[in-house]
Amino acid sequence: QISFELKKICTQMLIPLIENFQKVFVFCVGSLGRSVARLVTEGCNKEVIFVDEMFDKFPSNRVDGLSLISPMELYCADEKRCVIVCNPQPAVEMKIAKTIKKNEQSNKNNFNLIFGSQLIKESASSFFGKCEVVF
Repeated sequence: QISFELKKICTQMLIPLIENFQKVFVFCVGSLGRSVARLVTEGCNKEVIFVDEMFDKFPSNRVDGLSLISPMELYCADEKRCVIVCNPQPAVEMKIAKTIKKNEQSNKNNFNLIFGSQLIKESASSFFGKCEVVF
């Protein structure tokens, strides 16, 4: 029951952030990235594409049935993008976000960045009250 309620809260927080995007890019295929991808596909009905530095470790270019691309492919895309950076360590998320901003090819800041760990932490806090979420 608790996990269902948390999933519902996460989805409600996520919908306004991604509603203007048909595709959502989830950066990192670890457990947090996979969980957030599931929230986006099931709860928000959006297409999810994984992005990971170690994309070459997945010869099928798929993870959990979803496409996987390299960061360079993300940087070169012309379309407006929503990127959810998912690493349980906020410092690593910030480093990834900085790299995305630096490498963004169009220089139009044509993307929306969301931090997966912050989304989960805020959802848990709204459910349990003030708390610290540890990954």
